[in-house]
Amino acid sequence: MSDAAWPVSEAERPRVAALIEELARHGLGVFRPHAHDPAGAIVPLPPGEVALERDRRVDFVAAAAAPARAVAVGWRWGSTGVEVCALCCTPDDEAPPI
Repeated sequence: MSDAAWPVSEAERPRVAALIEELARHGLGVFRPHAHDPAGAIVPLPPGEVALERDRRVDFVAAAAAPARAVAVGWRWGSTGVEVCALCCTPDDEAPPI
């Protein structure tokens, strides 16, 4: 899927903008769950994978391989409802490097 499949204007649609405004009241925002293909193009984040930030670096890993102490920072709607799609580790996490 190319970058053009997700036009920035989607976030500017009145209904989506209203949802973003409501989320902001709760200290939340919106992001596009994504990964990159071998050529570097943006593609949808595959089911079962998460974006994992550790030491200010983002890797894409199987959700089951993420450190237990990682903090959920992103969610999306999946086949079973709300699912975590982005995690972040704090500097004191004892997880081994990827």
